[in-house]
Amino acid sequence: MPACSFPVLLVIFFNLLFPPVTVAFVLSSPLATPNQRSVVCLRSTIQNVIGEILPTLDPTLKVTRVSVEDPSAEHPVCGYLVEAEIYGPDVKKTYNQALKAGTLNANFPGFRKGVMPPHALVGVKLSAVTASIMDACRTAMEMHGLENFPANERKLRMKVPQSTEELAKQYEIGTDLTFACEIDAIGVPGKATSLDTTAEGQETDT
Repeated sequence: MPACSFPVLLVIFFNLLFPPVTVAFVLSSPLATPNQRSVVCLRSTIQNVIGEILPTLDPTLKVTRVSVEDPSAEHPVCGYLVEAEIYGPDVKKTYNQALKAGTLNANFPGFRKGVMPPHALVGVKLSAVTASIMDACRTAMEMHGLENFPANERKLRMKVPQSTEELAKQYEIGTDLTFACEIDAIGVPGKATSLDTTAEGQETDT
């Protein structure tokens, strides 16, 4: 067996110390396997949808997709940031409905039956604000063809301000209600529909 030259021994020595590492770059090319190409497409899809601002169907509602739980699912669950401004009289209407329902059975010590003390009115206000936010967010999801979770399964995550209690405390009934929060919904945006059915109703009448 011929003796190895010093350069060859040196190469063998370095190969033993530092084994070659093969780095594979998965590209969308005919040489990549279908699984590798799907991984690339999946990662690309994740990057594209996070931060996507959905089409504006209502100037008072801005919806941005901020998270995806499982992009490979047929009906993925995504998180959406809803920035909204609710018309003041609409919030006041909700407040009056909550107040009416509360006074029907109100029976507090020291107050006449049907009269609510100040601390109870704080709860009525919080209830009206929370209901208004929930309604606006769920309406925004429906406008984009998304399916809402039952209210008891997924909770809203307030962003600005950081809680509904804080918002209700600073909110004045009758003024516009501005907020930002996150909500989870099921499906893929794209089947966007306006909730204005005036044109549809006119068409039906004719």
